[in-house]
Amino acid sequence: MLLLEDNDAVRMATELFLTLEGFDTRAAATVAEAEGMLKDVRSGDILIADYHLDGKLTGLDVLQQLRSQQGRDLPAILLSGDLQSMMRVVKSPIPNCRFLSKPVDTKALLTAIAELGAG
Repeated sequence: MLLLEDNDAVRMATELFLTLEGFDTRAAATVAEAEGMLKDVRSGDILIADYHLDGKLTGLDVLQQLRSQQGRDLPAILLSGDLQSMMRVVKSPIPNCRFLSKPVDTKALLTAIAELGAG
């Protein structure tokens, strides 16, 4: 799992949960911090990103850049504390991507991961 979350508490809790569930999880707080791990995307990785990142880019921007670099529909889960606002911005379905609200329901997160082919 590649976890990109700018909120320290949410990032640490999500990383701990995923690790305890048996997932190899790499986490970063910023896009700049994540650059190295994002260049090393492996088959089977899923990007889990906050939609509202601190800065100019959104989690969706990061996903689109990664997909362009990888030449494939990297699986992703985008998280938002304001899911309705995010869905107004995302006007059409995004293949191989799930949207979850924050605080993250762990059951919903595991279901999304399973649907995207990991776990």
